[in-house]
Amino acid sequence: MTLDAQFAESGETTLSAEQVQRLADLGWVEEGDQPDEISISMLGQDVLAEIDRQVATITPIITAGAAGESQD
Repeated sequence: MTLDAQFAESGETTLSAEQVQRLADLGWVEEGDQPDEISISMLGQDVLAEIDRQVATITPIITAGAAGESQD
């Protein structure tokens, strides 16, 4: 499920601390930003779509790494 779909389903308009940290790790927000300083509307649909694209790209690598598989 994409981030924007999650927010549409839950009705949330702000991010959790974990989500903010993940966005900071990806370079989308400043390190140390507080969740209440960032709204979904502030990020915009293009940013949400790019975040979803990046997450989809790295998820198989993380999953394979957790399973002990090599990416060679």
